[in-house]
Amino acid sequence: MGEAVMGDTLRQRKGRLPIQSTPFFGRGQTITQVRRLLSEARLVTLTGVGGVGKTRLALEVAQASARAFPDGVWFVDLAAVEDPALVAHTVAMGVDLRYRQDTNARAALAEFLAPKRLLLVLDNCEHVVDACADLLRPVLAAAPETRVLATSREPLAIGEECVWPVAPLTMPGESGSHVTASARSFEATALFEERAAAVSHGFVINEDNEEAIVQLCRKLDGLPLAIELAAVRMRVLSVGQILARLDDPYVLLTRGNRQVPPRHSTLRAAVDWSYSLCSEQEQVLWARLSVFRGDFDLEAAEAVVSGDGLGPREIFDGIEKLLDQSILIRQPDSPDGRGAARYRMLETIRQYGQERLYACDGAPSVLRRRHRDYFLALAENASEAWFGPEQLLWFRRSRQEQANVWAAFDFCLTQPGEARAGLRLATALSFAWVASGSYREGRYWLERALNSADDPGSEEQARALGALAYLMIAQGELGAVESVAAQIRKLALTAGDDRARAYADILLESCKYLLGMEENAQEERHPLPVGEAPAADMGFAFLQQYAQAIALLASDEGLDSAVSLLEECNDRCAAAGEEWQRSWALKILAVARWRQDPGSPEELSLIEESTGIAVQFSDVLSVAWNCAVAAWILVESDAETATRLIGASEALWRPLGAHLIGAPHLIEWHAHCRQHARERLGDRRYEACYEAGTRLDYNDAHDLIVHRRTPRPPGAGSADGALTRREGEVAAKVAEGMSNRQIAASLVISQRTVETHVENILRKLDFTTRTQIAVWMADPSS
Repeated sequence: MGEAVMGDTLRQRKGRLPIQSTPFFGRGQTITQVRRLLSEARLVTLTGVGGVGKTRLALEVAQASARAFPDGVWFVDLAAVEDPALVAHTVAMGVDLRYRQDTNARAALAEFLAPKRLLLVLDNCEHVVDACADLLRPVLAAAPETRVLATSREPLAIGEECVWPVAPLTMPGESGSHVTASARSFEATALFEERAAAVSHGFVINEDNEEAIVQLCRKLDGLPLAIELAAVRMRVLSVGQILARLDDPYVLLTRGNRQVPPRHSTLRAAVDWSYSLCSEQEQVLWARLSVFRGDFDLEAAEAVVSGDGLGPREIFDGIEKLLDQSILIRQPDSPDGRGAARYRMLETIRQYGQERLYACDGAPSVLRRRHRDYFLALAENASEAWFGPEQLLWFRRSRQEQANVWAAFDFCLTQPGEARAGLRLATALSFAWVASGSYREGRYWLERALNSADDPGSEEQARALGALAYLMIAQGELGAVESVAAQIRKLALTAGDDRARAYADILLESCKYLLGMEENAQEERHPLPVGEAPAADMGFAFLQQYAQAIALLASDEGLDSAVSLLEECNDRCAAAGEEWQRSWALKILAVARWRQDPGSPEELSLIEESTGIAVQFSDVLSVAWNCAVAAWILVESDAETATRLIGASEALWRPLGAHLIGAPHLIEWHAHCRQHARERLGDRRYEACYEAGTRLDYNDAHDLIVHRRTPRPPGAGSADGALTRREGEVAAKVAEGMSNRQIAASLVISQRTVETHVENILRKLDFTTRTQIAVWMADPSS
């Protein structure tokens, strides 16, 4: 349950569809029919056996339909979600929705989608079909313009659903001769030719192999996955040899489950056959790699699945072989600066590997523990390095591994004796949850870990409770922190744990500062810890410093002390190469400077720098905070922009918790700014600007803070704003997420020409990013 996958920043196009690395074949009429069905039905479910191509068809339909949905097309893969309780939050995460801790996820999603016109693609629903149905009923009732395209091996069985069974690829009939040209006109044979040519250079369908290819595709019932698994064998076998091996009755009749439908048996036979053609080491590697959820890299594979005949060399060579055989799929490289290649299995292939793994007595629990240990160590390494120059890299890596982290949590929370490890994992990840505003995710796992612990020990439980309280403070639940601090203090007294007692004291004191209840804020300065303090302790130290600074800002006499305190925090962070805590020092320092000298240029520059850091961490709460402070600073000189920022701040913060974390004097200053803006603009203009601000997403809010402008309609920047025909084609490709190189290949023009067109489009539309082009293409009238 996390709000951002690693590598994502706040600046992303409206909508999210994965880029496909291979061309799509056929199904043109089906795409048209499903698109037409989507215009009539609220929910369309693509059903069919694994390997029939449901996911790929859904992606093609979604891509072709993008222009019809101005609020975007959003893809959510549920394959890695094993706990039905996580379905609603995973979907909310997938559409970039953040919502309050005390809000039901289904209700929050229904409210969020109610005014939107978007397409939601839910992939791999079959193992959580009931949870999907429970989620979609209120969503479809509340959001009349939202459409849902689901893929599942069985229908979701709700009233609004229209089921489309996905048929196998078209193939030549049983009778009649097949000239080469006609064979290529069928989807199954054309797919085989393309995939075979990729591994056997120069391969084409001809008179010599045509009949064998047709028989092969018939034997595989036109299932795309089965055809691709067979085609990859063209590296070492002829078509005739592949066909002969598929005719082996041992492969076809003894490896599959005779109780499943025929097409499922056919796919099973194809996967069985691919498995049988692997060496023993490759078979073992396939099974062991199925322990990973989502994708993984070579380092993780070597750490988790090695041993018993598989060393680093065997794992490296085996991954290469499994890639060659299409058992593994190469993913985009890691975005954390390491540039590590990543791999994944299709869910059908992974499930097959799981079957093989569980056939080995004892192997699954051993591998799951190794898997948990690896990702626990990764999380703790990231936590230890948090206060330092590699902070952003570790943050991105921790978010990249979200699916595997969830699997590690599942192991900790379902296996006897693993509760302490679960608490350690949740505590280690708390930095990433706080930094990205993923409060719901953090509290879900922290609370589950705390509730599952039988006898966790004071250190683990105290640290987890401290992380939970930190999240609560960020959400403005200041009054509720006292009970958590009391639990920590009780643990500390029982075990004589001075560190835990310090946590409790800091939490209580910070809440008093923020609530304006601490009268001695100025006299009781707490210096920052020096030396090699743990990163978690540094987080608590900075929380205390910032809370004290906010308390000092309440009076004129405390302003100089607040500035000194915040400059000390900023300098300490800068010296260590730490950025996220520094972004908070900068934003609170901007408030202090504004209180000292309203209207000075330094105030806005501090907010802009803070916002630039925040977007790297997808820290939407930080952006919302900065919107409020920028409004206070600008209200005298630019009341319209200030009012838009007020609207953006309140709308962005609403799902996160109490506005301005419930600090009374911050709320008072904001109310004063709101009233002053209304007086300057008049009620009608104020309401219009405020409403415009509430419609901004956090990308637009960032632009408004940094550039003082909101998205503008096409042509607003110049008299010649109309795009030429070729510029329109390029803009459409940009909106599809293509790179300049991909656009050049698609339109058969040079990459330099594409670059020129993109520059012209940006200039004519007065845009600065490709994201803005994509948003405008989705709805040019906006």
